[in-house]
Amino acid sequence: MELPATGKEITNRMRKLNVQVGNLCSFLPQDKVSEFAQMSPQQLLRETQRAAGDPNLTSWHDTLIESGKELKKAQELINAEKEQLRTMEDRNAQLERDVARYQERKRIEHEIAILEVLIPVNEYHEAKELYMKARERQRELHARVTKLKDRNAPAHTILEYVSDVVHISRLYFSF
Repeated sequence: MELPATGKEITNRMRKLNVQVGNLCSFLPQDKVSEFAQMSPQQLLRETQRAAGDPNLTSWHDTLIESGKELKKAQELINAEKEQLRTMEDRNAQLERDVARYQERKRIEHEIAILEVLIPVNEYHEAKELYMKARERQRELHARVTKLKDRNAPAHTILEYVSDVVHISRLYFSF
């Protein structure tokens, strides 16, 4: 009759008997051990799952592998989308700079158009002001000349009289 054993008793007994539960090769026949030695790590994992694991473990592992592949594809797609987004943001930034330069150019062209109208108008006003000053000066000089003529009128009358007398005298005495 066997008595129930505790986990500690089992562990002590396994140590005494040198049983290595973690070493799967100790439970296999020797021909299987040589096959295990030639297997890749992936094949070892599959065989270990099949031999020692839950019957669903292999399908869970396959699902995990497929999910990993899908995750990798999704990450690649996300990275491609991020790259495209960065490219589009760079292009958009360049376009915004181009638009700003275009708007600045249009503003400058508008200012030039206004100045092209205002400069001749300003030149006209300056010329008109000079003309008005010259006309005023001409009127002042004309008034001065008229005033001098009026003041010198008696002398001119005498000069004309003398000139007429000289002319008549020449005519009379020229014979």
